[in-house]
Amino acid sequence: MHQNKIPLSYILATLYVGIAFIQASPQGHTFSSYTVLYPSLVLKGQLWRIFTYVFLHQGGMISLFFKALVAVFICSPLEAMWGRRFFSIVFWGSTILGGLTATIFGIPLYTGAFVSLSFFLIHGFTFPQSQIYLFFVIPVKIKYLAIFSTAMYLLGFASMGIVTGAGAMVGLLSGVGLWKLGLKYGWDNPYKKLTPKIPKKQSKEVKNKITSVQQTQQIINNVERDGQINPNELNIINNLDADTHFDGDLCAPFSFDSNLARCINCDGFKICLKRNALAQIEKIIKE
Repeated sequence: MHQNKIPLSYILATLYVGIAFIQASPQGHTFSSYTVLYPSLVLKGQLWRIFTYVFLHQGGMISLFFKALVAVFICSPLEAMWGRRFFSIVFWGSTILGGLTATIFGIPLYTGAFVSLSFFLIHGFTFPQSQIYLFFVIPVKIKYLAIFSTAMYLLGFASMGIVTGAGAMVGLLSGVGLWKLGLKYGWDNPYKKLTPKIPKKQSKEVKNKITSVQQTQQIINNVERDGQINPNELNIINNLDADTHFDGDLCAPFSFDSNLARCINCDGFKICLKRNALAQIEKIIKE
């Protein structure tokens, strides 16, 4: 992750706000008429509509508020973990596949809300301990809120007919599918080597993380050599997350540190390092 570049998620939020102002202007209707995804016009050759609809808003301030919040608070930690390349693949892949699906099913798209929902779902399952406070009081895990929002979105389309509902579901899940495919083939890894990215100025915390990674890798190498793990090494692995204050599969965004290249595998985040190390050791011993 190159820290000197403006995150694409922030640029996306800025575009959402800017286009909302254009839509609200006297020329807004004309602008929308050239950018909304009308299947019949796409089939006539206006292919740009497959890309432009994603930046539009339907529902006034509520739509704008939701999409901008998702871009800044939901997409940002995902981009920090994936890198700009894979973030772009998921965003544009979801946009294009969703647009093509809508064209095939004959569904006009006046907004790209389902793309934001796709990232909402991905965030919830990537950071299972991440939560927000509804009405600033009620704590709710984002993954549950994402599932509920997705269900409401699909029910809204399903009420217009089975075909429309099926088209909406395919479009929505295309982004999630790309994410899963990327995880399988390693597209989400912005670095060729799964090693910590060492900042020029190393704090004590960063040094400790790097030491933990190196020590854990040595233990894994020992297990590969001996075919087993001794009690002392197992105790070291089990205590990797002793100083954390949460449980779960992956660090929540509030503890995500983009000074290190990647959370999964190469790590630096002790609870993830522990999970990954135990998985590798279990696989080695079984073999």
